[in-house]
Amino acid sequence: MNELIKEDSILNIQRIERNIDNLVGAYCLYIQRHSINKETFQKLFERLPKKFASSKHFDDVRK
Repeated sequence: MNELIKEDSILNIQRIERNIDNLVGAYCLYIQRHSINKETFQKLFERLPKKFASSKHFDDVRK
């Protein structure tokens, strides 16, 4: 049982780390949107996980 709890904890930590990485990446892209051309930005934006790309903070990009 302890082994299962330990394994579950590791998986939860990895999931949290991936979410943080995605979130940081999304906001870095958001901040840099003025320093790259619109087509490049749109390609990168489309690769964001949907939960971040649908954020209200990206409303101006989707227009």
